[in-house]
Amino acid sequence: MKKRSLLFLLMFLLLFSLPASAATKTKKIKEGQKTLSLTVGSKVQLKVKGVSKTKWTAKTTSYFKITKKGLLTAKRAGSAKLKYKIGSKKYTVLLKIKRKTSGSSGSSSGSSGSSSGSGGGTVYWVPNGEVYHSTPGCRSLSRSNTILSGPLASCPKSRPCKNCH
Repeated sequence: MKKRSLLFLLMFLLLFSLPASAATKTKKIKEGQKTLSLTVGSKVQLKVKGVSKTKWTAKTTSYFKITKKGLLTAKRAGSAKLKYKIGSKKYTVLLKIKRKTSGSSGSSSGSSGSSSGSGGGTVYWVPNGEVYHSTPGCRSLSRSNTILSGPLASCPKSRPCKNCH
């Protein structure tokens, strides 16, 4: 009986001693910082350097969710303004939320290097687009929902992107 009680107690302590969310990161921003970049699905605990109390507000919350304590969750790609107040001073930060950079569908060659123009390397394209991209984080791709990837030899697009090449 004592062993069972001790085991139960240890399990209980282990369960509640783990952090609530291992995926949440603390991001310290400077007072008056103008921009902040995030990826979709990321959770960030915002803190202003050297300030203990900050009031966070947002007009448009379709791109992100913010709590009173500054826990920000990026919902979808795009940009939106986050306002915060320290004492009587008001600040605005432009949040740039980018898509997750994982190849959606299409064949993947397994290499994550960029294309150098020959037959090797992974390139990225969209079905209705006219160009291929060397990086999944290209700003032209951030507006697309469907991104295909594969080796340059199997890419149906013939022209490289001006932004990432």
